[in-house]
Amino acid sequence: MTWEKIIESSLMDLDNFLRHSDWFGRENEIINLFAHKFLAMRLGQTPLMSLTQIGIEVAVKQIHDRNKGKKFVRKDLVLWPMEDQTVWRSHKNSFNVPAAIIEWKINNESNCKYDIDWLTKYTLENHDCLGYSVCVHIKHKKQIVVVKIKDGLVILDF
Repeated sequence: MTWEKIIESSLMDLDNFLRHSDWFGRENEIINLFAHKFLAMRLGQTPLMSLTQIGIEVAVKQIHDRNKGKKFVRKDLVLWPMEDQTVWRSHKNSFNVPAAIIEWKINNESNCKYDIDWLTKYTLENHDCLGYSVCVHIKHKKQIVVVKIKDGLVILDF
């Protein structure tokens, strides 16, 4: 199995769950639900071999055009290629690149624009990383809208 298949099948399962349940929560709760229920179901399917590959609100290296400020930024959900990884390596100025970064917003797709722009630049600089922007509609019609970003290209329908 690939990271894309694991992530996308987990997102489809989340979408189906939301459409057929009365679940309600905020951004932090949906991220935890996705990680602990839907990604965890695929634990043991290569490349997702350990829960320690899943990071919630963890640091990644900032993109080059925004380096004037923070060197690192926190992202909603990060999947690491290897277990026990973080952004930092033991070598100074050497950093791990995640397998995927998933950014989340609730009820308003226009709030995803910044995330999509950032993920586009990040995946262009880091070709081994996938990006996903997920807008979860909770209030009315429960569903998710996903934008996939790969190699700096926005793919609307995965």
